[in-house]
Amino acid sequence: MTAYASELLFERPWALLGWGLALVVVLAAVWWPTRSRLVARALGAVVLLTAAVIGVSWFVVTDREQITALIERGRQAVLARDLPGVLSLIDLEAAALRREVSREFPRGRVEELAVTSERIVVQPNRQPRTATVRLIVRLRGKLAGSEAPLGLFPLALELRKSDNWLVRVADFDAHALREMGQQPQVPRRPRPK
Repeated sequence: MTAYASELLFERPWALLGWGLALVVVLAAVWWPTRSRLVARALGAVVLLTAAVIGVSWFVVTDREQITALIERGRQAVLARDLPGVLSLIDLEAAALRREVSREFPRGRVEELAVTSERIVVQPNRQPRTATVRLIVRLRGKLAGSEAPLGLFPLALELRKSDNWLVRVADFDAHALREMGQQPQVPRRPRPK
């Protein structure tokens, strides 16, 4: 199945529902004056097919939906100041990232965290599967050593799926903000005296 068909079928079932309902209306308009059995069968088939597609889409969880759920779990863990929860979302093989998060996480205080933009690209033909995620997050709080309030932060994440999706690389991505016509608002740390 192509990526577009998979996205349409499993991530945008309402578009298919709209097309199905439109086709039902057209077939019903044709059937009403003629009472044709052929049109009635086609009408029934469209109703059943639309219901089946919508039903299947509720039970399938796509990679994109799993990644979005991972991002939300990370957001909740950061707001709860749950360092083990944040570390559980980082791949064990990403030792440098785990060390950096363990060192920096306790030094800051995040009061509000919202994802304002999200772009997910999954490379399904690789083994193990990988994904690139570009986020723009809005933070309110303080970083250690900085009195400036936090603002917009662009992040680039690389994820890998073995059993679950896990973060392998996380990096500041100023290019993503510039694409959106905004400037990074990164607090500056005071210089040591």
